[in-house]
Amino acid sequence: MSRSSLDLSRRRFLQLAAVSSAGLALPRRALAGPSNEIFDAGSTEVPGGALGDPERVIVVGAGFAGLATANALANAGVEVVVLESRDRIGGRAYTRDVVGVPVDQGCSWIHSPIGNPMAQWADQLGVFTFSAEPTEDVATFTGYDAATGPLAREEVIAAFFQTLVFEAQLPSLLAALGGRATVEDAIQRFLETNGLQGDLRRRAELVIRYIFESGFAAPSDDLSLDALVNFPPDPNPYDGTDVFPLGGYRALLEPLGRGIDVRLRHRVTRIEHSPSGVVVHARVKQGRKRRTRRFRGSHVVVTLPLGVLKSRRVDFDPLLPVPKERAIQRLGLGFLEKVSLGFDEPFWREGGRTHLFFGSATPGEFPSFVDMQRWGLGPVLQGFVGGDFGRRMSRMSRREIKTRVLEILREVYGSSVPRPREVLITRWFSDPNTRGSYSSMPVGAGYEDFDALAEPVDGRLLFAGEATSKLNGATADGALRTGVREAKRLLGQPSVRLRPLGGAAAAVPTRLERWLGRVA
Repeated sequence: MSRSSLDLSRRRFLQLAAVSSAGLALPRRALAGPSNEIFDAGSTEVPGGALGDPERVIVVGAGFAGLATANALANAGVEVVVLESRDRIGGRAYTRDVVGVPVDQGCSWIHSPIGNPMAQWADQLGVFTFSAEPTEDVATFTGYDAATGPLAREEVIAAFFQTLVFEAQLPSLLAALGGRATVEDAIQRFLETNGLQGDLRRRAELVIRYIFESGFAAPSDDLSLDALVNFPPDPNPYDGTDVFPLGGYRALLEPLGRGIDVRLRHRVTRIEHSPSGVVVHARVKQGRKRRTRRFRGSHVVVTLPLGVLKSRRVDFDPLLPVPKERAIQRLGLGFLEKVSLGFDEPFWREGGRTHLFFGSATPGEFPSFVDMQRWGLGPVLQGFVGGDFGRRMSRMSRREIKTRVLEILREVYGSSVPRPREVLITRWFSDPNTRGSYSSMPVGAGYEDFDALAEPVDGRLLFAGEATSKLNGATADGALRTGVREAKRLLGQPSVRLRPLGGAAAAVPTRLERWLGRVA
C-alpha cells in the first residue's frame, strides 16, 4: 500500500454512512493495443547518471522492478541476465492457491488504477481487473470488540468514521505536536481533544491504529506524522477504486518475465563496480552442492528489498557512498504478514456480512480478515497483521497461529466454526530474501532518502525497487515504475516498451474464465 493510498477520502471512507451491502463487483477488461506497450514511469524526463552503453546488464532480483528493467532492456535488444536467489520469480509478489482460489501472499491490490502503470500492464495483457475495495463495505463488516462482544452496524460505522475526522485534523495535529511526532502521538492527542469517551473512544483508537498500521505495516509509534502530512506532490497522481487482477499477481508476473534469461537459485553475495564495468558474484545451489559464479557486465541493476540491504547480506566493492548507506539505515521497514484460510463454505456471510474487524485485547492482534467470497473468488478469509504484532507473529509457530486464529473466529461466529481445509501463513520478516514487507517512514527519515537510494554509483551500479520510489514506495506498481526508470536511464530514452517476449500472454486461468461466464 502506498503512502498516498492512505488519503482516506480518496479511498471512499466518505461513503461510510451511505454504503450498504453491495452486489458482486463485475470485472472489467480494457482493450489492449500497441500504444499500451509504452511506459515512461510517469515522466518523459530521461534520468541521468549512467555511464557508457548498456552492453550486458546484470539485474539482481526477479521481482517486479527487476523483471520490468530486464523486459524493457531485452525489448530494446540489450543482453540481460537476471539473478534470483529463490526458486521462483516474483519476489514479494507471490500468488498461491487456497482451496482452488488464487490468493496473493504479498502484494494484492492495484491501488488507484487510473494512471497506474500496473493497471496499464494488466490492460495490455488483457487481464481482467475488478473493484476490490474493502473500505466500501464497512456497512457490511462483522464487527467484534473483545471487551464488549458483537458490534451493531452503527457502532462499526461510528468507529470507522472517526478515521475521517482524524485524517482531517492531521495538519493541525502536526502543528501542535511538531516535526518529531509519531502517528501514535497524533492518535492520542486526537482522542484527548475530541471528547471521545468510553467504548467509542477505545474502538476509534483500535480502528485508526489498524488503518495506519495495516497500510504502512509499521508500528504507529514509529511512523512519522510529518512524512504522512507532507507527502511530496505527484505530478501524475493515480485515481480510482482499488482493484484486484483476476488470477492474482501471477497473471501479471509470468508475461513480464517470459523469454528473459532468469537464473534461479543464484544468491548474489558480492558486487564489484567501477567506471569500467561490474562483476557480480553469486552462490549457486545445485542439489546439495553450492558453488560461486561470476557474471561480468557493463552495468548492474540492484533491486534487492530494503530489508536485505539493511542486513548487509551483499557486499559492495567499493563500499556504497555514505549518503546511500545512511538512507538505507534511516528508512523504515514494515512487517505485514497474512494468514489465508480456506473453508468448504463461507460461514461468515450469514446475513449479508462480509469482512471482519476484530478489536482484540492484545494490540494489533489479527485486526482484520478480508472476505474473498465478497468478490466471488471463493470461501477464503485472509487475515492481515501489521506493526509490532506482525513482527511478533514471526516468532509464533504455525500451530500457535492456527490455534489462535480459530479461537478468534469461534469467539466471533460461534463454536460451530469448522477447522479450515487449508491454511497458508506468510513469513516475510524471517525470510532471508526479504527481511520484512516494504519500506516505511519512521521519525528521522525523509523523502530525500528514497532519492539517495535511487542514485547511481560510478555510472555502472544502479538501483530499483519500491524503496527507491518516494512517490509510490511500498507498492508493486512503485517497483514496476522504478524498473522502467532504470531502463530509461540505461537506454537514454524518455520511454521504454514492455511486452511479453515470445508471444502473447494468456494470463487468465481457465477456471476464472468460467467464473466470468457465470457473473457477466
